[in-house]
Amino acid sequence: MPLFEELSERGDGLCELCGSAKQLGVYAVPPAEESVLDCSVLVCATCKMQIEQPELADPKHWYCLKESMWSEVDAVKVVSYRMMHALKSEPWSAELLDMLYLDEETLAWAKKTIKDQKAN
Repeated sequence: MPLFEELSERGDGLCELCGSAKQLGVYAVPPAEESVLDCSVLVCATCKMQIEQPELADPKHWYCLKESMWSEVDAVKVVSYRMMHALKSEPWSAELLDMLYLDEETLAWAKKTIKDQKAN
């Protein structure tokens, strides 16, 4: 089964971050060098653009993190962590970041591409 179909099945045909059903695609979570199920997330075009350019992130769009951060899928939790970190100046995001628990391996993955690792 192609990866897009596997991700679509896993995410019920919705963006695994915000729940949108529009313009879905595969996002390989860095530092993954190739798209594989365990290192990929089904995302909408809006999420993908803002993940790749966090300086353009619309904080209101990312309120969805309060749901996606509890995903059973590590790749979804990693992207949620990274976006909360990018938006940590928003009080709601800082609060969610404080609540999120990631095991050591997943946390290390989440921090791999964050330049400023001083703040959790």
